[in-house]
Amino acid sequence: MLETLTGDPVPGMFSARRLRRFTPGEGTPLAEAQKAVEERCAEEEKKWKKDEEKAIAMERRATAQEQTGQQPEETTTAHDGNQGTTGVGGHEEDTS
Repeated sequence: MLETLTGDPVPGMFSARRLRRFTPGEGTPLAEAQKAVEERCAEEEKKWKKDEEKAIAMERRATAQEQTGQQPEETTTAHDGNQGTTGVGGHEEDTS
């Protein structure tokens, strides 16, 4: 289904051959809006990757602890710039 920019459906049959890619002109409001959307998406992707890396590290620690027979522990790490962070495998890393 084909829609207008406001989301209203356009009746009829359309061929993709007849549709063209639209690129907004530099400095136009539409170009600025597109840039803002792309920046927001990039920030969301960075956050998602960071959260995913954190979850993977926690899962690896839990798996390693289970394999060694230790009880998995709840860990919260404060990041105030003066403390190290726990890296892959549960080893302390110096961040200073």
